[in-house]
Amino acid sequence: MKKVLHYFSSLLILIILVACGSNDSNSNGKSAAVAKSPAGVLVENFTSTAGWQDYHSSGQPAFAEDAAIAKTGSSSLKFLQKDSSGNFVVSRYKVYAIPQDFTATDKFYLWTYWPNGNAFGSRLIVYLSSDAGSFANVSYVVFDQNTTGWQKKGWNLWEFSKADFRSEKGTLNWGSVKTLMFKLQTSSAADEVNIDSLFVGGSSRAKVIMTMDDGAVSQFEAAKIANSYRIPVTLYVIPNLVNVSANVMTLDQLQTLYAVGNDLAVHHEKDLTVMNDAGAAALGESRKWLIDHGFTRAQTMLAWPMGRFNDRTIDAAKSVGIASARGVTANPFEVTVLGIVNPWVINSIALNYPVTLATAKGYVDRAITAGTTVTFHSHLFGTGDGGSSQALQWDRNDFILLCAYIQEKVQQGQIDAITHKQFIDSFPPAQ
Repeated sequence: MKKVLHYFSSLLILIILVACGSNDSNSNGKSAAVAKSPAGVLVENFTSTAGWQDYHSSGQPAFAEDAAIAKTGSSSLKFLQKDSSGNFVVSRYKVYAIPQDFTATDKFYLWTYWPNGNAFGSRLIVYLSSDAGSFANVSYVVFDQNTTGWQKKGWNLWEFSKADFRSEKGTLNWGSVKTLMFKLQTSSAADEVNIDSLFVGGSSRAKVIMTMDDGAVSQFEAAKIANSYRIPVTLYVIPNLVNVSANVMTLDQLQTLYAVGNDLAVHHEKDLTVMNDAGAAALGESRKWLIDHGFTRAQTMLAWPMGRFNDRTIDAAKSVGIASARGVTANPFEVTVLGIVNPWVINSIALNYPVTLATAKGYVDRAITAGTTVTFHSHLFGTGDGGSSQALQWDRNDFILLCAYIQEKVQQGQIDAITHKQFIDSFPPAQ
């Protein structure tokens, strides 16, 4: 059954086909075989008009790159039907050199942006074909006024499955999909839609990412505890506090943790959203510190200071070589349940007061059930007395039990424990 999931602030770009990240939170290898599309993989992110061909357009249609509206890439593609009367369409299709195998895929997810909220009764049709542009074996799915949530203005995430596709000609071979086409059809007035990204989400083994912010002293033992349960940790450190603050791990301690497989990544103590141009310089200095001290594995990963970011801070991070950033979430149910993640907004669940062990285990179970990823972040570990001054603290014993629970699920083959960088690297690069 089709449904719409309407997001505002979440979502790792996982790339399989062609070129391939933004959102305001507070705002192939060479082969003749088909390219497999694992769960949560980005099929197309619509950043360029290159490769797209006109199939059958009428009236006064427009098709262009739109850098002003984008969620997973530097731009989206705008389908604009300019006429204000009659029945007009704007259609574009793209043929892929390496056919896509969607045999193991059931769910598809499409990000669209509707500036008018579909006030004019338009339809958006998605076609898949087993032929290279001839459309002899094709199926399609329609989004119109009968689709739940269709009238939403702004960003919409459409979820649909194979069962929603209707056969138009011949029989679509899901194991060799060669052509993708979109059609915007208006009935009584001009309308437009921006298409941002199409993901597939079949079944896959879940993943858990354990992260820690600031490099607090108590994290040294906590990281070693996680490691004893074969869970690697990503630590986001603030360089100017190392060997300066008594509350932060020393360089020797960081080197000890790095040497056994934990990753050190970029962080900063100040809110980047209010630093203007200084934000890029600050991130650049933090990254350089990691490189200069030999902490190179994850020096392109970042945790947003205070969880705050916007388009400008994302651009700043990109400008100094950062490739992905982990965020935080005020709503624990923003855990990514679709296998879809924006590399600049990797949602994470806080391990702090008043989160209970049962709640934390529940997130692990939820990831396993959905075949997706859950990321935890933490700051301090101690007795968990719940005092106001310990709002960022989580109970040490609960952390031990959570790590043991994760290890149990790993040994049962239900989930993998990985780092932020390993998560990014686990998906194929762009061609």
